Amino acid sequence: MKVYQLGIQPGFASMTCFHALARLEEEAVVVVSPLEPYVSVGYFQNREQVMDEVKCRELGLPVIRRKVGGGTVLLDMNQIFYHVILRRDNPLLPLSVEERYRKFSQAPINTYRRLGVPVRFKPVNDILTESGRKISGEGGANIGHCAVFTGSIILDFDVETMVKILRVPDEKFRDKIQKTLAGNISTLKQELGQVPLRAEIEKVLIQEWETLFGPLEPGILTEEILAEMAQVEKELTSEAFWESSPQRAWPPLKIKAGTYVGQGNFKAIGGLITVMIILDGERLAEVEFSGDFSLEPKEGLRDLNQALTGLDIQPGSIENALQQVIEGKKLDLPGVCAADLAQAVINALPANKE
Repeated sequence: MKVYQLGIQPGFASMTCFHALARLEEEAVVVVSPLEPYVSVGYFQNREQVMDEVKCRELGLPVIRRKVGGGTVLLDMNQIFYHVILRRDNPLLPLSVEERYRKFSQAPINTYRRLGVPVRFKPVNDILTESGRKISGEGGANIGHCAVFTGSIILDFDVETMVKILRVPDEKFRDKIQKTLAGNISTLKQELGQVPLRAEIEKVLIQEWETLFGPLEPGILTEEILAEMAQVEKELTSEAFWESSPQRAWPPLKIKAGTYVGQGNFKAIGGLITVMIILDGERLAEVEFSGDFSLEPKEGLRDLNQALTGLDIQPGSIENALQQVIEGKKLDLPGVCAADLAQAVINALPANKE
């Protein structure tokens, strides 16, 4: 197994590298940072709902949509990203996404501890300081025949810019987000008063991955990998790929007597669930989930939507239909259950239909 210690890479390379390696079915650990800041949008998110594209252009921040769930995030050289790529039939890979988070989080947790920052794992996919501040968020997904696990060691974090790129209803709400983020996120700089040398951090991190996987052979980006990275970037930034994301939820609106369009949200442990519905009498005519949760296989999102489309609303019918799909299709939704999805739908219904 190889380790790609890529240092600081230009453009979207810090994102496209693990997508490319997964598509090439090369098992590896990647340690990398981006040279220039950019914005990464989660696979199940809709850009019109979560990010301010005009502000991103004003700030010169390019945007990419990744094939991993989670939320919109600002990436820059003050974060050292780690990516693990394993074939899905590798016995080292836990079957469930949540188990992968717990197992593979141990390397960054030990890295933080060795650097002098006591941290702990909190399900589903966060690493917290002793005071409860988030110091690393992680993600996971299946890409082709491989599974990927991603996360970062946060040296410092630009909360002000992060908040600027988010789509919010008003500036008062934005100010609230900024204060909340600042009070709930930490960094090596905050915890230690200074940032250790990047080389030392990477050395410790790689040692911890070797504790888990055994000796890692240094890897270099071959022409084949670079070509695949270029193709990945073209796809992940294409308009067609953006259009394949969950569609923008419509605002609540009464079309005519008995026909409603609604949007509901529910914050589950595994992320924010958003759903758009069209209700025709007692029947869900259309249903469309989106959000910053994780889901494998990704096609399961379509199955969840279809399970409710055409469903007559009866007590318990929404949750039961979703549970049947989750069990029948063996969907992996870490931190999200059928009851959570059902609650988002219930929150979208007119008051007299709940």
